Amino acid sequence: MRIGCVDTSQQGNGFAMANTKPRVEPTDFRLIFAPKGFMLGAEEAEHLPILCEMDGTVSEVLVSYFGWSYSTNRVAVSSMRDEAIILREWWAFLANCRLCWDRADDDTMQSWRADMQSVPEAPGPRRIARKLDVVFTFYDNLPAILPLSEELATDKFPLRREFVTDNGPIRRREVRFNGRWHGTATYRWLYHKDAPRGRLARPTPHPQSVANVIAKLRTSPVDPVLGERNWIIGRVESEAGLRREEVSSLSIKGIEAALKLDGIALPPLPAEIQEQLPTRHLSLLDGYAYWEQGKRNVLKMLLNLKKDQRTGIHVRVLGKGNKERSVPFDVDLVRDLLDAVVWGARAEQIRRWAAKCGSYRPSDHIFLSDKTQRRLAPGSIGDLLVDTFKGLNIAGSGHRLRAFFGTHLAYRLWDEK
Repeated sequence: MRIGCVDTSQQGNGFAMANTKPRVEPTDFRLIFAPKGFMLGAEEAEHLPILCEMDGTVSEVLVSYFGWSYSTNRVAVSSMRDEAIILREWWAFLANCRLCWDRADDDTMQSWRADMQSVPEAPGPRRIARKLDVVFTFYDNLPAILPLSEELATDKFPLRREFVTDNGPIRRREVRFNGRWHGTATYRWLYHKDAPRGRLARPTPHPQSVANVIAKLRTSPVDPVLGERNWIIGRVESEAGLRREEVSSLSIKGIEAALKLDGIALPPLPAEIQEQLPTRHLSLLDGYAYWEQGKRNVLKMLLNLKKDQRTGIHVRVLGKGNKERSVPFDVDLVRDLLDAVVWGARAEQIRRWAAKCGSYRPSDHIFLSDKTQRRLAPGSIGDLLVDTFKGLNIAGSGHRLRAFFGTHLAYRLWDEK
């Protein structure tokens, strides 16, 4: 790897765009995300951004930055995706200015802001402020990942990491809240401009509004299979409080483990049932879709949990920051999840795809996309719920369903207390 730079031999004042070369676009810098199994030291760092220079070499400084961010838990890996896209835009702007990343200064930042504001399809003020903040945070944290500076070492100030450009540092200032410090000092760009606030946050939806949204999710798709899938998606957000990333990562293995933990073991499939399976790559729980007696036994054992005053089972989900947490699922929700999706919509999707390709290997994730035949992405889940709210003219989103869950959980706990 090397730190790639744009030729600066003719940079002049740094802002004259090249007339003889086509304009550099952000897509000229290849951006990929680490696959499953990618290791950063001793830790797996799936989805870590990897940005390349225009010549195809990996940008060492950006990979080091995101690697350091991952190691220190500066932000969740899911948040790094947007940062990587923004830094790629910054890299393209610098290339058009014939500047290397370590030649940028405050004037360059202000020029980029003016450039973003000048185009017809200019992003909104808050988005521009977000981009500037991401770039500033990158430079502000560089001393933590760059080599030690010997020039700044004195008897009074020992060897330390430092980043100072030839044009002077990108200046920063301390941010105070209510005139007093709260925790670690944070910084922002000296020339930061507060963007006007958008509309107020969407309110927590009324129970009847949530019921309308859940019903709409089930009945709106032309394909009833997708209707059953979408119905349960809305319910796991509103009844279990899952984030869209957690809904997307909900797995067959996770449900199997939760059932086993509560004493609901899954006996092997009979030989005659195994012969009916559409593909030999099915999990045991998936295979129960073809075994009526097995399904009835599992649903009955779940009902017995409810009779024994057990409110539900605990399912481990992979959530924000790539961290696992245990989430309580109500018995009725688990029964519907199994009956409507695992043994219903999901089983039908797998049957269709296996009929076209006998070697089809279904994803372990419960909610599958009809387009990709893999897990339904978090963004698709978010769009599905936002569109449903808008279609009913109700202010809300999937995140507000989670707020609805939290609000009513608090009411219930208060009443019990």
